[in-house]
Amino acid sequence: MRLRRTPWPRREDRYPGILRSWMGQAVSFLLTAFSTRSKKLPATHLLQKVDDLIVILPQGLGDLVMARPALLALFAAVPAARKTILVQARISDFAKILYPQAYVVSLEFPRLKDGVWRLLKKFMGFYRLLRDVGRHSLAVLPYPDLRNSIISLVVRARIRVGFSISGSGFLLTHCLPSRTGLVRRGEWMCDISRAFGVEPLWIRVSLDESVENDLRRRLPLPRRFVVIHPGAREPLRRLPMDALRTVCRRLRGAGLRVIVIVPPDYPEAESIDVASRIRTKQAEELIYILSSAAVAVCMDSGAMHLAHATGTPTVGIFTQNTPQRVAPVGPTPFVAVEPSQPLQCRPCLRIRCKSCACRDSIDCEEIVRAVLLLLKEKAEANDE
Repeated sequence: MRLRRTPWPRREDRYPGILRSWMGQAVSFLLTAFSTRSKKLPATHLLQKVDDLIVILPQGLGDLVMARPALLALFAAVPAARKTILVQARISDFAKILYPQAYVVSLEFPRLKDGVWRLLKKFMGFYRLLRDVGRHSLAVLPYPDLRNSIISLVVRARIRVGFSISGSGFLLTHCLPSRTGLVRRGEWMCDISRAFGVEPLWIRVSLDESVENDLRRRLPLPRRFVVIHPGAREPLRRLPMDALRTVCRRLRGAGLRVIVIVPPDYPEAESIDVASRIRTKQAEELIYILSSAAVAVCMDSGAMHLAHATGTPTVGIFTQNTPQRVAPVGPTPFVAVEPSQPLQCRPCLRIRCKSCACRDSIDCEEIVRAVLLLLKEKAEANDE
């Protein structure tokens, strides 16, 4: 496979309406007009010249997990190279566990609401942090984002490989071949390693034995239980409290032990039954609970991808998005639960919604059936 310049399919669910507007067309024209001409070198030539590798992925936890098979394969292909990964500060602890062979640099991006002086101060600190990373021979951008392309220039990467933005190779020296049609994000992220002639590595996420023994003493868990992670950062991707209570009651009625993970920023933590909730403050605690469960039930969030990566059979509940786009990829069993009624507004990226039809039309009985199905398949696999 050769790295070549190919158009990136317009993802109107990521940029709703803007690609059809005059502003979107103008931005696309500027990106194409000022883009660098992508070279057509074989991928093997690139890996032979790599002495240090930097991965620029300041997205969420889900993208950090989905890119893991491809990045682990790349890291294994250049064992002697120095490896660095740039991530958001809030998920840097997860990055250190997911990529133990890489040096993790955490970023905190400037925001307009910080004020002019604080914004300028944070921007200068952000710039100095990136300049101190050092010049790299290869920068890999697993996600098509203009911000990532700019960061690859700031760190002075000589070769910048990533997906194209709006059909252009803006600020990139090599564009990865892009897929057309309805393709899951994890699948086209795996094309990163395939473009270099390396197949993705599916390795389960695990903790060090000493860390796991310490967590086992601090967090005693039942022998066989179902874990539920009820929410993400966005309100529309958070399981309603009535639905959570119903699912817990149905699972307990089926003779199962249920544990509800309470994230640090979960607003309805006090409404969850004290006997079944566990608060998690560290990345190791979340990974330990998810990996110890018989089945994990998660909303469409980073926790869903993390549970799937630990090898735990996972039930994913999708509201705004669709499993055809963001469902986990890999050998671990996975069942997707979607709204019970068809909605024309899906997929969307709204933070707030007046109707919340996608969230409120989730069928609790379908969630319970999915859990029982995964438990049955797991028992049959163990018998074999």
